[in-house]
Amino acid sequence: MKDSNLIFLDSNLWIYLSIKDDSDKHKLLLSLIQKSLGKNTIVVSMQVINEVYWTLLRRYKIKEEDIKRIIEDGIY
Repeated sequence: MKDSNLIFLDSNLWIYLSIKDDSDKHKLLLSLIQKSLGKNTIVVSMQVINEVYWTLLRRYKIKEEDIKRIIEDGIY
């Protein structure tokens, strides 16, 4: 990981990317992440993954299989 910085992705940011209910926040965050990917590595913790899962399931009523796809797409 020479010449690379680690950027921690918080659960709130991942949720903004996933639900797209605030298009301004979604667009801004997506732009920032795309600009950062060249020189940086984005990391998340297991706790963040669990928070994203729980919030999407309980608060946003997203189906479990859709949440799994969101998380898998976000990890790879």
